[in-house]
Amino acid sequence: MTSLLPLIAQLSMGLALGTLAGAWHFMSLRWNWPLFAEGRAAAALALQLARFALSGALLFMLAHVGALALLAGYGRLSARTRHRNAAPRRPAMTASPLATAPLLHLGPLSITEPVLATWAIIVLMAAVSA
Repeated sequence: MTSLLPLIAQLSMGLALGTLAGAWHFMSLRWNWPLFAEGRAAAALALQLARFALSGALLFMLAHVGALALLAGYGRLSARTRHRNAAPRRPAMTASPLATAPLLHLGPLSITEPVLATWAIIVLMAAVSA
């Protein structure tokens, strides 16, 4: 009969390490975008590489411990959910700045001003080339 203790140890180690690494991973994303915005691309890329290296090393280590530890290491997703829900919400965009009101309808088709302008250019080009 197989003992459950090694499986429980794999599960708890995977969850703990995955959650800690996930919290750091997604917190460092919050630190990373201002670096890019300020033009400090070298520092931002170094942080990006450190984040990928830590995630890769963690998953590699958990894969050597066992399959259950590796699967539990994806507790990083739960860390992402908690981190995302803790972030302040910005108001969502209510309307697209690219939306245009239809000028007329031909059956199910809505004809807008850019469509009419394109048709006029096509007719003009056809008339000039003839």
